Amino acid sequence: MVKIKSLIVFLIIISCKQKKIIDFNENDYYKTQGYIIKVNVGYDNFHKTFTKRFVYAYRLDLPKPIFGITDDDYAWRLNEPVIIFVNKKDSLNSFVGYRGVIDKTSLNEFKEKIKADSLILKNY
Repeated sequence: MVKIKSLIVFLIIISCKQKKIIDFNENDYYKTQGYIIKVNVGYDNFHKTFTKRFVYAYRLDLPKPIFGITDDDYAWRLNEPVIIFVNKKDSLNSFVGYRGVIDKTSLNEFKEKIKADSLILKNY
C-alpha cells in the first residue's frame, strides 16, 4: 500500500513539471525579432533552487507587440535582443530561440517606444 501511494505521489510530481519544447519542426514556426523586457528572480522553497521568469515582447512591428513569458534555464538579460520562434498556426505559441538581431529597424523603434511611453509590465 505504501509503495502504491509513493508511486502516485511520484507520478503527480513528475506530471506537474513544466513541459519544455525540445523537438520541434522548424517548418511550423517562423522567426521574429524579440526583446527581453523584464526579468523576475525568485526562490523555489520546494526545490531549493532559484527561479527566473523572463517576459519578452515580439512582433515588434505591430502597434501593440505581443508579450510572452518563459521560465527558461538560460541566462537571458534585461533589454537583450532575442530571436523568437512563433507558431504559424497560433501566434501566441512562442518561445525564445537564441540571442540576436534580425530586424534592427523594428528593434530600434520598439526601444524608442518604450522610452517614450514608459511601457512597463507591472502585471507580469
